[in-house]
Amino acid sequence: TSQIIKAVKMAGAIGVKHVITADGEPKTPFGKGLTTAEAVFSIAEKLYEPLRFAEDYGVKILIEPHGHITDSVKLMGEVLDRCNSDALGINLDTGNLWLGGGDSLEMIAKFGSKSNMFTGRICHRRWLKKGVHSLDAECRSPLWERV
Repeated sequence: TSQIIKAVKMAGAIGVKHVITADGEPKTPFGKGLTTAEAVFSIAEKLYEPLRFAEDYGVKILIEPHGHITDSVKLMGEVLDRCNSDALGINLDTGNLWLGGGDSLEMIAKFGSKSNMFTGRICHRRWLKKGVHSLDAECRSPLWERV
């Protein structure tokens, strides 16, 4: 939490608009023992203060899919809803999302806008490895036309 706040302050001071963070996988027995609801709450709680600073500094904190919570469209939505802040968005990293079993097109359909897939809650994207090749092919699919 304190590291994110430092990054937000620095970003605001030098005119950087986005600070990227990730949930990651739990490393302690305590973290591994959390229920899904507790894990969502834990992420939201860790972002609470940094988001207040981000709002004041005109910076957005972007969550990058990097763990079982943020690799899931449903659970990512729960984190975003729980935080309830315009200073929170998504850095869509297709490589990490693919490695974690997530679906880039589903993420875009849920959190992008109809007119531009990178507006709405998705504020930045990072095309990586398998994710970019897979997404390029999938962008020509009928699902893509509905996004």
